[in-house]
Amino acid sequence: MAEGVENVLRDGYITWRKNHNIALPFLFNLIASFLLLIIFTVLLFLLLGIPLILNFSELASNLSDSARFMNPASLLVSFLLIILLGVVLFFIYLLINSYFTAGAIGMAKTALETGKTSLDDMFSYGRKKFLSLFFANILLLIFIIVVGFVLVIIQAFIKVPFIEIFVAIVSIVFALFPFAIVISDLGAIGGLKRSYNLFMKNKLLVFLVFVFLKYVVEFISMGIFLLSMVILSAGLLSVPITMSPSVMDLAFMYSGMMILFLVWLFALIFISIIIGVFAISPLTTVWWSRFYMDLTKK
Repeated sequence: MAEGVENVLRDGYITWRKNHNIALPFLFNLIASFLLLIIFTVLLFLLLGIPLILNFSELASNLSDSARFMNPASLLVSFLLIILLGVVLFFIYLLINSYFTAGAIGMAKTALETGKTSLDDMFSYGRKKFLSLFFANILLLIFIIVVGFVLVIIQAFIKVPFIEIFVAIVSIVFALFPFAIVISDLGAIGGLKRSYNLFMKNKLLVFLVFVFLKYVVEFISMGIFLLSMVILSAGLLSVPITMSPSVMDLAFMYSGMMILFLVWLFALIFISIIIGVFAISPLTTVWWSRFYMDLTKK
C-alpha cells in the first residue's frame, strides 16, 4: 500500500467534509426503501383481504375470521403469494439499492479525484453500474445460500459455529467488490474477482480496515445511543415520589414517564438514522473508495 491507513482516513475525511452532498444517495435510498415498505404493507393487506383502515380489535377479528374460513389450500396459496410478493419487492429493493450505492461510490470517486462532486455523478454512475452491482449482489447471495445450506447440514452433525464464521469471512473477502465495479469499471464477476485478489494480496490490511469501518464506527454510534438512554433513565429514576402516593397518582406518573421514554426512544432512533445517512454512510463510502484507489494505485 502506497500510503498509510492514517493518510487514507485523513484525506477521506477532508474530501467528505468538502462534499456533504455524497449523503444524498443514501437519503434517496432511505426514502425509496420506506416507500417500498409502504407498498409491501398495502399489497399484503389487499392480498389478505383486509381493509386498510382498521383498529387493532377489528384487525385481530378479521385475521381470525379469515383463518377460520379459509381451507388449507387457500392458506397455502396465500402463503406462497406472500412469499412471491416479498421476493419480488426484495429484488426491486436490491435494484434501487444498487443504483444509489453505485451513485454514491461514483460521487466519492469524483470527489477524491477532482475535489468536488455533484448529483450528476450520482445519476451517471448509478445508471452505468447499477446492473453490474445488482448481479454481483445476486451472485454473492446465491453463493452464501448454497454454501450456507451445506454448512447447516454439517453443523447438524458437528456443533461448530460454521455459519457465523463463513458469513464474516465472505463479508471481508468481498468487501471491496462494489468499489471495484464502480471505480475500476468492471462487470459483476470481474468486480468479485478483483475484491478477492486484493484481499489475498492484502489480507491483514483489508481485515483491519473492515473491522474499523464496520464495527468501530458502528460501536461509536451505538455508544452515543446507549449513553443517551442511560441519561434519560437516570433522569426518570430521579423524579421525586411523595411518601404515600395514591394509586391514581402512581398510574398517572408512570404513564407520563413511559410516554416520555417512548418519545425519547423514537427521537434517538430518528437521530441515529440521520447520523447514519448524513455522516457514517457517506464518510465510510469515501474511506472505502480512497482505500480501494490506493490499493489499486489509482
